[in-house]
Amino acid sequence: MKTQLSLTLEDTQAQSRSVAQVMRSWAREDPNAAAHWIHSLEQGASRDAAIAGLAQSLVSRALLWMLSRTSFGWR
Repeated sequence: MKTQLSLTLEDTQAQSRSVAQVMRSWAREDPNAAAHWIHSLEQGASRDAAIAGLAQSLVSRALLWMLSRTSFGWR
């Protein structure tokens, strides 16, 4: 039972990582569509992972935007 439960937990974690990765990619291309899709999901691990992926993508974009406008000339 413990092995089966561990595999299930590992599978769930892998699925969450995959959803977050796909969401990061999609959010770079069309953040509005990604946000609408998240809104259509039911509560649960997949929705949480999608929200995390969207947030990571938006934070990354914001940081790159801020760095491109610094007086240090980083681009």
